[in-house]
Amino acid sequence: MRLMFVLLLLPLAASAGSVYKWTDQNGVAHYTDRPIGPEEKAEMEGVKTAEPPPRARKDADEPVRIPTQAELQGVWCEFELYSDDPEAAPLVERIEWTFIGKTLQYRDLDAGITLRGDYAITDGNISVGDPAIGSHRVRSFFLDAMELMRGKVWYRLRRGRC
Repeated sequence: MRLMFVLLLLPLAASAGSVYKWTDQNGVAHYTDRPIGPEEKAEMEGVKTAEPPPRARKDADEPVRIPTQAELQGVWCEFELYSDDPEAAPLVERIEWTFIGKTLQYRDLDAGITLRGDYAITDGNISVGDPAIGSHRVRSFFLDAMELMRGKVWYRLRRGRC
């Protein structure tokens, strides 16, 4: 009976998207459905590549949708960092942004650093009282993904834990 149940679930699992594997510094293997993690991540064979979240349009004719405080609530995973320099390659990051009420907890999972501060959404920016976090301009926003800019660098985030 269990074997029949597992066999019925296999086609669903195969059509769910890509599966990625990466090993952390402690040698622990991690599996995810998103292409995030350190440089040693590798796509598992036999499953098609997942599409990354949409990037912001450069020729924006319409204004950028600014999130409300309610739409930001919860955990967001910052998984890539880009520069305006066309020669620069994107960097993989693992930083969790947790919005709880008016507080932002910014947790760098690789460095083990956690910062907290009150935030406000004003003039298209998410501004945090802690200068180490600073102010980030909203470049694009969707309910499950967003891009933020700080200076000439932009950050890609998706909803959920890293």
